[in-house]
Formats: sequence, structure tokens, C-alpha cells
Amino acid sequence: MILGGNKNCGKTTKLIEIAAKENLYIVCPSRQRADFVYRRSLDLNKSIPYPVSMRDLPLRGHMKEVLVDDVEDLLPQLIGKPIRAMSSSEKFELL
Repeated sequence: MILGGNKNCGKTTKLIEIAAKENLYIVCPSRQRADFVYRRSLDLNKSIPYPVSMRDLPLRGHMKEVLVDDVEDLLPQLIGKPIRAMSSSEKFELL
């Protein structure tokens, strides 16, 4: 599923809710963003695993799957180039 919408429309909050319900890690483009997401989870009284950042990749261990916050910032870091356009066959949910 891809959560889409403008900034500050609730995308990260939705990811936090999913992470809390399913005990999933959220991957963020930076350590600062991971810290923000974790603080936001505390504000929402949601218990989540501490988010991971790009510097923590590749992920190994017990994680069955992950959630990605701000994919438009994370993918260019992985690829090393700006992304002009993206497509996906995943379900898209507009918030």
C-alpha cells in the first residue's frame, strides 16, 4: 500500500498506527526523521519499534517486513540520483 497526500495530511501518523498494531519498523531517510517519527509516536501514545534510518541499511535479523516514511527522500539516497517519476503496482490510499 502507498499512502499519498500533501505534507502534514497524516501519512506518517498512519504509518505509526500500522507499526504499533503490527510491531513493524519504519525506515526513514535520515536519523533526524527517525527521531521525529519516534517522538511523534510518543505524542500519539503508540508503542513502535524505534525507526531505522538509511545508515542502518541493509536490514538484517528478525524483521519480517518494514514500512517506509518519505519514500521520495529515501529512494534518491539509495539510487544516488534524483528521481524524475515513479510508478507502483501497489494499492494507493490518498489521505
